[in-house]
Amino acid sequence: MNFQRDHFVNNTCMVFRDRMLAYLILMVSLILFFNCIFDRTAIPELFRSESINSKIKNDGTNCPFGNPLATDPKRYGKIHIIHREGYTLGHSSKYRMAIWVCEEILSEELLGKATRRNHFKPEPLLSKGERAELSDYKNSGYDRGHLAAADNYRSDQRLNDESFYLSNVVPQDHSFNAGIWKKLEEQIRSWVKRYNRVIVITVPVYIDDKNQFPRFIEKNNDLTVPNHFFKILVRDENGSTLLLAFLAKHKKATNISLESFLTTVDLAEEHTQLNFLPNIPDVDESLEATVGVYWP
Repeated sequence: MNFQRDHFVNNTCMVFRDRMLAYLILMVSLILFFNCIFDRTAIPELFRSESINSKIKNDGTNCPFGNPLATDPKRYGKIHIIHREGYTLGHSSKYRMAIWVCEEILSEELLGKATRRNHFKPEPLLSKGERAELSDYKNSGYDRGHLAAADNYRSDQRLNDESFYLSNVVPQDHSFNAGIWKKLEEQIRSWVKRYNRVIVITVPVYIDDKNQFPRFIEKNNDLTVPNHFFKILVRDENGSTLLLAFLAKHKKATNISLESFLTTVDLAEEHTQLNFLPNIPDVDESLEATVGVYWP
């Protein structure tokens, strides 16, 4: 009698165990299945956030004076804010490209063995139709020019790789990209090594002085080629804020000193209708109207 009871109990336990195991396998399979087929870029617009966050929580480090703000909301259409550990950017769905990129560059980030793997890829946090695609650049004659430079992230391969998202890229003439633009990026890294920390805001300008679109990639007439680029640099020196703003026309430039590109933050804001340092202290606001002294 005890044998039959024990046998029944054992059989019941085995059946229960097998069913629970089957349920567990089914749940894991379903999770993996939906994880593979679910396309995060297909989220209905109703449920999409104006601010899109990656796994790295943004703490304001990349934009310590606040994210740049559009003073004319219609100019850029819907703007998505994308936060990454290395940079924060504002992306225009109208242009399908970034309108600004903020970085906090530290001297230790420039040291390391991370390499450029040149693996460009579409922005995974944006839907097709509001982002640039690899096909937009194919046989276009333009470089995929970085806004936040890959060489700013030598200490971490992941951060270096993340600089190759097309949201951090705009069409650039090769002579410009490999010329004056590269020279400016290298000078900024030299300053970072000297001063340990520099905030950099990089700004492509898509509209010329007459509010006309100057150039398009020929086979894709809604991907605009910037006609100018601004870089705004901010650093601290003994408790004082120092600003430099550079304006470079998107063309080949040789034998020209970077100092000749100095301008004011106010001019950058006028041409882009963006407020780049919305939270700068009142005592420092006058700096935006002044051409800074070229740093040693």
